[in-house]
Amino acid sequence: MNFVLNSNSNLNLINFKSSTKYLLSSLSSLFTKRYFVFRPKNIFMEKMKKLKISKKLEKNMSKKGDIEKYDPNLFGKIANQKAEYDKNRLILYQDSEIVCLEDAFKISEIHFLVIPKTKIETVNQLKANHCGMVKKMYRIGFEIAVAYARSLNNETGKIYRKMDFHELSKRFVCGFNLPVSIDWLHLHASFPPFKLSNCFRYPRFNPIENVIFDLEHFQKVNPFILNFKENESELANPDYKMNIYWRDKIRDNQKDILEKIEKEKNKNKF
Repeated sequence: MNFVLNSNSNLNLINFKSSTKYLLSSLSSLFTKRYFVFRPKNIFMEKMKKLKISKKLEKNMSKKGDIEKYDPNLFGKIANQKAEYDKNRLILYQDSEIVCLEDAFKISEIHFLVIPKTKIETVNQLKANHCGMVKKMYRIGFEIAVAYARSLNNETGKIYRKMDFHELSKRFVCGFNLPVSIDWLHLHASFPPFKLSNCFRYPRFNPIENVIFDLEHFQKVNPFILNFKENESELANPDYKMNIYWRDKIRDNQKDILEKIEKEKNKNKF
């Protein structure tokens, strides 16, 4: 199945008509007004083959996971079609600026990476002029993740097909890791349930809401400050608050989705 999409392709995955500002509920005026209307028959509703990386490429990627260092230009080679890989099965979306592909070390059944074609090493190198690109990466990641989640032929897929736009946006987990395994900016876009969730701890994981807020208000991504002055309340520290908020969001969403999956399984028994 040819799964490569580009800017000239008719995605036909999602038709926007209302507002996506709720994707970043803590921010305002991020995207134009539109909402998702899923068509009953689209490319995702077909039985998708597992995305595979070529054996040669796989040798360059350690099974140990995130912090192990790889070729710093690996994502750039993939994004610009210079790496040896099966591009028809690896890249889900591409245009002149970005590509979207499935994460090789998925922590969820629904876990994708969105990568710019121009080299930016880490989230800390982002500036105000990158804000539009970051929002686009976020939007594409959300579109692909939602469409894929709703196409799954299991209890998880049934749950996500029942969710409206607001429920989906609340459960969407999206952001950047630091430190990184590959020195090329890549945005993680995923939905629970997760195989493990400690990788989302702040500041190890910087949520997209935080990154866009910084770019719009400070023209850069501010470093995390988790050290406290003597006699300073932890709750007075905004980064500590973010850590608590993000921990609770992951925990609550994980619990909620697992409970829904269990209910779906019980329904199928009768």
